[in-house]
Amino acid sequence: MTRNQKRNVIILVALTVLLVIVEHYAPEPVNWNYSFSEKDKIPMGCWVLKKDLLPRLFNEQLITVNNGSLFQTLDSQSFQNKNLIIITSDFNPDPADLDQLLDFVSQGNQVFLAAFHFSKSLADTLKFTTKVNLPSIDSLMKSKVRLTLVNPLLKEPSGYKFSQNMPEHYFASLDTVNSIILGLDQNNHINFVKERFGKGKIYIHCQPTVFTNYHLLYSNYSYVSGILSYLPESSTVWDEYYKPFKRISTSPMRFVLSRKPLKTAYFLLIMLVIIYMLFEGKRRQRAMPLIKPLENTSLDFLRTLGKLYYRQQNHQDLAKKILIYFNDFIHNRYFINVDKITRDYFTVLSAKSGVNELLIEEIYNIAGKIQSKNKEPGSQIIKLYQKIHEFKNKCL
Repeated sequence: MTRNQKRNVIILVALTVLLVIVEHYAPEPVNWNYSFSEKDKIPMGCWVLKKDLLPRLFNEQLITVNNGSLFQTLDSQSFQNKNLIIITSDFNPDPADLDQLLDFVSQGNQVFLAAFHFSKSLADTLKFTTKVNLPSIDSLMKSKVRLTLVNPLLKEPSGYKFSQNMPEHYFASLDTVNSIILGLDQNNHINFVKERFGKGKIYIHCQPTVFTNYHLLYSNYSYVSGILSYLPESSTVWDEYYKPFKRISTSPMRFVLSRKPLKTAYFLLIMLVIIYMLFEGKRRQRAMPLIKPLENTSLDFLRTLGKLYYRQQNHQDLAKKILIYFNDFIHNRYFINVDKITRDYFTVLSAKSGVNELLIEEIYNIAGKIQSKNKEPGSQIIKLYQKIHEFKNKCL
C-alpha cells in the first residue's frame, strides 16, 4: 500500500468515526405521531392531561386507568355517576363493546369521547354524521386556530387560540332532539356536542389534538379545562385501550413468552409434538379389510314373489292377501273393527276417512267377486289395486 493510499484510508476511517459520533450525539427528531397515551411525552401524547390536568379537575384518588375492552371492564357491573374518558384518533369498538358502552351511559354515567373518526354503529345510534375538510393552501399557511365554547360562562370574547393548525373535522348533521351544541371551530362548524342517552350523557369532540401535550403546554390550557368541566367531580376512568398504537395482549401466552425459561420450554414442547407427529404418528397396524355392507334384497324378493303369482294366476289368494293388508291399514289408522263388513261399517269408515262410501263399497265388492270365482280375469286384480290406491290418496 502506497503512502497516498494509507492517507486516504486514514481519512476515510476518521470521517466514518466522526459521522458515528455526530449521529450518536445529535438530537432525536421530534415524533409527531398521534399517540393520545398517558405514557407518552411526545407532542401528540396525553401525559400532561392525565398527570397534571385531570388530578386538578377531579380527585386524584378517584382516577383509574382502563387497559381492557369495554366489554371486559363494564360487563356485569353496576355504575352510578361515573366518568369515562376516551381520547383517540379512530374510535371503532366491537359491537359487544359498543353495546356495553351504551348500557353504561343509559345507567346514568357520563362518557367523554374525542376522536377524528367514529364507528358507523355509534353514529347511527346517536344519529349524527361527521365531515372532514381537506386543508387548503391558505389554511396551511395559518399559524393559529381559534375555537370557541358556546356556554356563556366558558366563552372567551376572542375565542381560544391555538398556535398550530389542526385538521378541520366537524359534525355535518345531528339529532336535534337529543343533541346540545357546546363548541364551534374557527369556521363556526360544530365540533363539540352533548348527546343524551338513557339516564346519562355522551360528550363528543371532533378534534382530539387539543388534548395533547403540545397544545396544553404551548397553546391553550383553559379550553380543555372548560370542556372537561362538564363532567361531574366523581370517579373517573381514563381509557388506554382504544389508542392508535397496537394493543397489548393480556392473554396467558404473553406471560409465557415474556419469561425465557417458559418460552424455551414452550417451543421445545412444540418441537417434540412435531417430531412425534412425523415419526410416531404413522399407522403401525395393517390396513383393515373393506367389508361390503349387506345388500338390500327386498326389491328382488318382491320381484320374485310377483313373478310367482303371475305364473300361478291364483287371483283368489292374491285378492285375499290384498284385502288383508287393506283391512289392517283401516284398523291401525281408524281403529275400526273389520271382522264384519256391513252397511254400518261402510258408513263409519266413510265418516272417519272422508272417502265416498260408494268407493269403499266398490273395493269390497271387487274383492268379493274375485274370491268367489276361480277364473276371474287379471284385470279385476288391477282394478282392485287401483281402487285401494285411490282410497289411500283421498283418505284423511
